[in-house]
Amino acid sequence: MTSVVTFDNVSFKPNEEALLSDVSFEIEQDEMIRIEGPSGSGKSTLLKLISSLIPRTTGQILFEGKSIEAVGYQEYRKAVSYVAQNPHLFGQTIRDNFELVFEAHDADFDEAKVLTFMKQFGLSHIELDKSIHKISGGEKQRVGLIRHLLFPPKVLLLDEITSSLDEENRHRVWEILLDYKQQHKVSILWVSHIEDNDIFPDRIFQIKNRALTIEKGAAND
Repeated sequence: MTSVVTFDNVSFKPNEEALLSDVSFEIEQDEMIRIEGPSGSGKSTLLKLISSLIPRTTGQILFEGKSIEAVGYQEYRKAVSYVAQNPHLFGQTIRDNFELVFEAHDADFDEAKVLTFMKQFGLSHIELDKSIHKISGGEKQRVGLIRHLLFPPKVLLLDEITSSLDEENRHRVWEILLDYKQQHKVSILWVSHIEDNDIFPDRIFQIKNRALTIEKGAAND
């Protein structure tokens, strides 16, 4: 397998006490990794470190063998994409959010592609010009997720992205994501407090007492 992201003794110490200490691992291509740990253990912090949304204090992060500084943060974040639990929607309309993604990739806006994703995620009833202030939390979560799927990343980081969805829509989202992973060979790391026993990880990252341990997942049993 090909290593996409490598953590080499990475620590995050925003104040006097480290939140994560000397974390080392590799994310291989086309992996499923579930991140577990008690509340406040640093699960979201780890995802934000992987996505370079917060700066590491010590250690090195590599992308396909090169430092993320050499790759460039803008290019890195296109390839290693973080989806927040409560996504911040831009502009005034849903269309604004998708147009910004195409602009960031120097591509013309593809409305048909957007509408296909909207239909898949059960959002075909929402017009693209609808105000972002007039959609529900669950609809915002799915719009936020679609933004990250329009151009396939190498690594997709999911932070409680189905917390506002009912069971039917949670299953729908995961069916789409698993199909998307198979199609594009994307590595997926996710945090969820909702039981997801039907989603089988290749590995499990356990965070406890600021340290990370790695276990074999159900997909390898």
